[in-house]
Amino acid sequence: HCDSMKTPINDMLNNPYYNWRNYLYSIDKRFISLYFDPQHDTGSVIIDNTDKRKTGKKVQHLSWFYDHSDNSYFTGYQNITAAWSNGRTTIPVDFEFKRGKKKTKHSTCSNYPKKSPAEQRVRFAGEKKTDISIRMIKRAVQRAIPIKYILWDSWFNCSSSLKYITELFEKKDIHLISMLKRGNSKYKYQGKYYDIKELS
Repeated sequence: HCDSMKTPINDMLNNPYYNWRNYLYSIDKRFISLYFDPQHDTGSVIIDNTDKRKTGKKVQHLSWFYDHSDNSYFTGYQNITAAWSNGRTTIPVDFEFKRGKKKTKHSTCSNYPKKSPAEQRVRFAGEKKTDISIRMIKRAVQRAIPIKYILWDSWFNCSSSLKYITELFEKKDIHLISMLKRGNSKYKYQGKYYDIKELS
């Protein structure tokens, strides 16, 4: 029985025209309708990245990354995921693979049809993590996913992402929960600019 399902499943996984993001959203829409109570629940989107280590001589867009936790380099990708939570349950709502700037010696290129979802994935994988995260939030807002808070780590903070979050706060009352990087950056709050020491 398992063997009989192997071919159609592989065909679906290898289909460059299959839109996995829309498929995931259809599941999210049903899940949220069942488990979100707008009278009592608060929706949050949590964005984080996970290292995906991979080796091989013929792997598409295989890149080098630096692991800050153990101060070492590895080959593979980073998986950036946006998850929605109501405080009790959590479900992924978006995902993107991130490739590094430096490809490995045996890295191969892909040749997906132009404007296909697969080709779009490869193109977006080369962008900055901050740009990817902003695009994820924009899609969540456009799809009317209930969001009150956005949570992410400090390395997602930059001038463009914080500017977009400020616009979300002003237009839709969506708040950001995040640690701030130590440095000389200035952060705007209620019309005034503060450094990290003044906000601590």
